[in-house]
Amino acid sequence: MQGRKIGVRRAAQAWVVLGAFVPAAAAAGQPAGYLGPCALVVSRDAQTLYVANADARQVAWVELLTGQVTRCLDMPAEPTGLVLSPDGTKLIVTCAAPKSTVVVIDLISCRVIATIAAGHTAPGAAISPDGKRWYVCNRFDNDVSVIDLVTGREVRRVGVVREPVAAAVTPDGTAVLVANHLPSGSAGVQPFASMVTVVDTQTHLTTAIPLPHGSHSLRGLCVAPHGKHADVTHLVSSFELIPLQVEQGWINSNVVSVIDTQQKKVIRTIGLDEPSLGAGNPWAVACTSDGKSIVVSHAGTH
Repeated sequence: MQGRKIGVRRAAQAWVVLGAFVPAAAAAGQPAGYLGPCALVVSRDAQTLYVANADARQVAWVELLTGQVTRCLDMPAEPTGLVLSPDGTKLIVTCAAPKSTVVVIDLISCRVIATIAAGHTAPGAAISPDGKRWYVCNRFDNDVSVIDLVTGREVRRVGVVREPVAAAVTPDGTAVLVANHLPSGSAGVQPFASMVTVVDTQTHLTTAIPLPHGSHSLRGLCVAPHGKHADVTHLVSSFELIPLQVEQGWINSNVVSVIDTQQKKVIRTIGLDEPSLGAGNPWAVACTSDGKSIVVSHAGTH
């Protein structure tokens, strides 16, 4: 790629960022080398794309009409997740470290207005519909920080299962669903699988939803706009079988599980693999505005 342009395509209301390298001749304020874009969010007016660059430890503003990087703001550690406040005036950034930081950016002044301490290696978070509460996954603390964005303080830690990596709040704000990356316990006990934790936002009591036996490596989680179901990406391993062949899911299958948020159970698991080529580590998942379709990115097969 040349200069500071990052190519952007729009298709079916999804934004795709193309390119992650900026040469040494980049303009002032834009560092040379690999930026490592890892998360993005679009402004309310669909004019600006905010990109978390993990390697460069910065958040970049991209003008969608031209594809130009118009501003960069340094972060205290590697940014891992971005969420826009419901009114579109604030950008909240999780920055992963042994003692992670949540950075709140005022998008009118383009300044950092608050930094809030979180737990070990925060990979992302979710915000309540009213914009008052922020739920941060603390991956290696095995819990979730509940942060009051009005006071800028952590008000509670909620224990989950193991390595929370993604979260989503239901549209009515009554529950937070948390994807636990790895299973907990002995592989000899069925079901041996990662779980999705449901946190009641009023009582902070939790319910664990087991995924199919052999499920692990959860990455992405989203709740449909109608709030009736949630979708989570993960792998399912046939670790109890002798792997005589790689094809057709004898070792790992790449899937999305659909969760009924009212019944708190998995109602369907959808295979993503082609018969011989596989799918390769399903990662982020998003639901269309009508709730009829989901879109899944595959880290392993690009």
